[in-house]
Amino acid sequence: MPIGKIISLVAERGFGFIRPEDGSDDLFFHQADVGEAFASLQSGQCVRYVADKEAAKPRARVVQPAEHAFEEVEKVPHRHPRARKKKPTWR
Repeated sequence: MPIGKIISLVAERGFGFIRPEDGSDDLFFHQADVGEAFASLQSGQCVRYVADKEAAKPRARVVQPAEHAFEEVEKVPHRHPRARKKKPTWR
């Protein structure tokens, strides 16, 4: 089962969104997909899930709390180590 992080949880309305660890599109989930464990979920918590490929929009099914944590890494453009810095042109 893939791992993701809950980025938004609306407990009053019974749904939330998961950001997958692999960086793919965020997934919607409903409390019916979680069961009784929904009350223990928190925003920022890592979860395991099964992605529903037949749904019209990306959706997670069978959501379970996970112990594994991951950090989102900001993508920085790669720069070759021998690349020269551009000198300012003063005219």
